[in-house]
Amino acid sequence: GRDIAAFDEGTLQLLREGTGNNQLEILGGPQTKRVLATLPVESQAWEFEQTERQVKDVLPQGIDCFASKDSGLGPEIPQILMKFGYRYAVHFTTDGTTYPMMRGPKLHWTAADGSVVETLSRVPINAS
Repeated sequence: GRDIAAFDEGTLQLLREGTGNNQLEILGGPQTKRVLATLPVESQAWEFEQTERQVKDVLPQGIDCFASKDSGLGPEIPQILMKFGYRYAVHFTTDGTTYPMMRGPKLHWTAADGSVVETLSRVPINAS
C-alpha cells in the first residue's frame, strides 16, 4: 500500500489503465514486514486493512491478488483474503524458508471456514 501511494501521478495513471483493461496484475500483501504466520488473526486482518485503505485511495479497483515474500502461509489467511476482496494468491519464497513441493503449480487454498483462494505455487529456481 505504501509503495503504490508513493508513486507519481503519471505512474499511477499507467497502473490504473493497466489494471483496468486486465493487462497488469498488482500483487498486494501485508502493510508491514512482519511475518503473518506469527501474528494473531486480529493483527493479520489489520495488516490487510491498512493496505486496502492506502490502495483504494489511488487504485479504485483495489488489488485482488495476494503475495508475500516472507512465509505468508497460514491456515486463516484465505479467510482474511476473501474478506478484503482478494481472489488469488501467489506463493513463493525468497527468504530460504522450507517450502512444500506440489505436484502442480495451481491449487485451492482453503481456510477452516471454507473460504477458498485460487493459488499459484512454485519454489524459485536458482538463476545460476
